[in-house]
Amino acid sequence: MVLERLTSVVRRGGHDAPATQLYASIVRASRNQKLYSAFLVQDTVDGRFDMLALHLFLLQNRVDGEPDGETVMQEVLERFVADMDQNLRQLGVGDPSMGREVRAMVEATHGRFAAYTAGLAGREPGGLETALARNVYRSDDREEEEGAQALAAYVRAFAARLGEAPLADILAGRLPASPVASWRIQSVKEAQSQAEPEFSRSIDISELDEPLLQEIEADDRERQALADRFGIAGIGRLTARLAVRRVAGGPLIRVSGKFQAEVEQRCVVTLEPVQSNIDEEVEIEFGPPEPERPGGVESEDEAETPEPLEGDSIDLGEIVAQSLSVSIDPYPRAPGAMLEKTSFGVDSAQESSKSGADSDSPFAVLKTLKHPENGGG
Repeated sequence: MVLERLTSVVRRGGHDAPATQLYASIVRASRNQKLYSAFLVQDTVDGRFDMLALHLFLLQNRVDGEPDGETVMQEVLERFVADMDQNLRQLGVGDPSMGREVRAMVEATHGRFAAYTAGLAGREPGGLETALARNVYRSDDREEEEGAQALAAYVRAFAARLGEAPLADILAGRLPASPVASWRIQSVKEAQSQAEPEFSRSIDISELDEPLLQEIEADDRERQALADRFGIAGIGRLTARLAVRRVAGGPLIRVSGKFQAEVEQRCVVTLEPVQSNIDEEVEIEFGPPEPERPGGVESEDEAETPEPLEGDSIDLGEIVAQSLSVSIDPYPRAPGAMLEKTSFGVDSAQESSKSGADSDSPFAVLKTLKHPENGGG
């Protein structure tokens, strides 16, 4: 259920609250595109939810038992619940059923915490790999089994980095650099994707002195390939007008401009066709790869870190494709369509049998998230 808009929690209030900054850092870590390519995780609504739950678990695993750790984790999880509430409203869930639906999502996260805790502790051989395969991949596909094994190694490595990082840095939202760059699975699917990009418009920037204006448009084949990649019904038009320039004559390259698209999706409730027009701005900077900072700590504002520039070319088509992917409405609904029931995954904690108001509140379940050994899958 998690998309780029999750970072809107920063804009809704409490901008300077440490827990808000920490939650935003967790969201950014979970949206690292290399996670999806390196570990064959589907970049879908479910895949993004699973990556957020996994990184929330890594945070909980680090701060458990630390001074102030429990309080901050509770605040982070409350922000998580607030974002789940917002996302469910985007799905069309109404107020009468909101508590039940949010609780279902929190229980799904709780169950994952329990499964990942047992797996990371090594209580059963291959337990972490099994839990990841069951929740993230939900398949017996051989390539995805390899993905679960690599993802488990990533979890152990990131847990180790978090354990070595000063608690004060973590609580301030300064997470260790992700170890994801250490892994790469060259699967058949990935090799096919690399051999023929859906929408590629590469330009040479080796002798870029003056601003370069480029107008690009995807053809029928490219639009269909992108629609397949994003899991939508179709793309009727995709055009962009972009400017490429050096920043102050230095090594940084800035790409800015706008793109327009006409997309067709299926209503998440009725499966009816839903048409929409997208008109968005693009701005991204590229620069030489930066050496890892001492202690592996990322910059305080990861959003401003330039994308690593490899070689002397930039693919404008892929920039537009990625910008389009995060602009597509994740919850398209036909007029009047309402969602009555949702389900959020495999490892879900059992609903509380308590009666009374607490049993109807998602925050009652939230309290148990800090101690996953109390229940879960």
